[in-house]
Amino acid sequence: MSDPDVIRRSVTRQDYAADPYSGSVGMYFVYPTPYSGPTYAPLPAWWSTQRDFVLRGTVHRESMWAAAIAKAITKTASLGWVINDTADSQLRTTRGQQLYLTALAGMQRGWVPFLNVHLRDYLLTDNGAFVEVVRASAASGSRIIGLAHLDSARCTRTADPDVPVLYRDRLGKIHEMRWWQVLSFSDMPDPSETWNGVGLCAASRAFLTIAKLAAIEQYLYEKSSGDGATELTLLRGVSENQLISAVTTADAEQKRKGAVYYKGKILTAFLSDQELQEITIPLKSTPDGFDAKQERDNAYMIYANAIGIPVQDIQPLSGQGLGTGTQTLILAEEAEAQGLAAWRQQWLHVQNEVVLPASTTFSWADKNDTRDQKAKAEVAKLRADTRASQIMSGEITVEQAQQLGVDAGDLPREFIAQDETPGGSLGDEEKPLTEIPVALAAPTPTTTKATTSEAAALVDRELARALDLVASVLGR
Repeated sequence: MSDPDVIRRSVTRQDYAADPYSGSVGMYFVYPTPYSGPTYAPLPAWWSTQRDFVLRGTVHRESMWAAAIAKAITKTASLGWVINDTADSQLRTTRGQQLYLTALAGMQRGWVPFLNVHLRDYLLTDNGAFVEVVRASAASGSRIIGLAHLDSARCTRTADPDVPVLYRDRLGKIHEMRWWQVLSFSDMPDPSETWNGVGLCAASRAFLTIAKLAAIEQYLYEKSSGDGATELTLLRGVSENQLISAVTTADAEQKRKGAVYYKGKILTAFLSDQELQEITIPLKSTPDGFDAKQERDNAYMIYANAIGIPVQDIQPLSGQGLGTGTQTLILAEEAEAQGLAAWRQQWLHVQNEVVLPASTTFSWADKNDTRDQKAKAEVAKLRADTRASQIMSGEITVEQAQQLGVDAGDLPREFIAQDETPGGSLGDEEKPLTEIPVALAAPTPTTTKATTSEAAALVDRELARALDLVASVLGR
């Protein structure tokens, strides 16, 4: 269906304006005010909507944290994916592809915008991320026509398994989201049942470091730009008018020379018979042994661990001598099973079990990772060489080698007329070829010589018994 049809059936339909002027924002109608996010001290208690509001605002307060979040999201959004169908249905694969390519993310359409807002909620809110499964009707088995992002701030988790989420639209109306209408995700969910799956997101885990680094960068900015006072100096023997006049004259002279920030000290002469005295009171200062680079390095490591990305994504390794390339590869491989890798697996499982038809599967395909593709090709070649040597030795036939290639995933299943090993193995990205388990299938009737002779003997015994019964009746 088209996007307007999906919107009309979505619980987010009230979030859209009825005409293009009522909901417009921007330079022509509304002048946005500067961002006025909440302060960092103290962080609201876990869990509350106020806490999630503060966590969402962290990307506006610390530039490197915002860059790390953006990099993690864009790397995931740029991953490829494939829709497969075991019955080779072109209709189902096309519908599956369109389902994700036309996902709704507010006023934007498409997989990349959808994943951007979805993962921001996942990484920056303890409440997590929510996806509406838009169906053609309210029935649980109704056909799925679209996916829509739900604002985490408007979603309330419940303890009702039939209605796990309550969604509040722009007009304040509460929509009960049934279990077949919503998908919920949270990072590091709390094991207590009373919190209904609320988690501890990446921003929560790194919050103190974000606040500290933001304060350090703000201090260094004000120190270098001259914006903000760092100390208070009391002078005795100089009048206020004399001091103001000296500063004003110095500013005018520096502007005439083109200086903007780095003005240095102001030197002026005063005629006075009073002794000058100076008392300095520091307003801002760094602790003893403070090292800005060390603090940044520690913060970047904490950021990488909280998000689950390689630290070199935030701070590329350089100037560390030989072995840096190998170290980068090792760190990247270790980070592959961290952070958003768990989200990717949960997304994959939910799509295959809840959203897509029984014969259709969703799977990730990192087309940009040439190292992974090369490794898989080398392993497939090794298996092919092994099968070739087994054929040459007479251990297996060509047909059996093809069967082994299909089971290993090296050859498409269409290459064999009949699967001789239908049981095989079933991974988390695969679905069974049939919806009926083999154990529940009707047994195939078989006829052998033994069963035929037993049946004939049984018929003979029953016939003899009937003849005896007739003879006895006639004899009477």
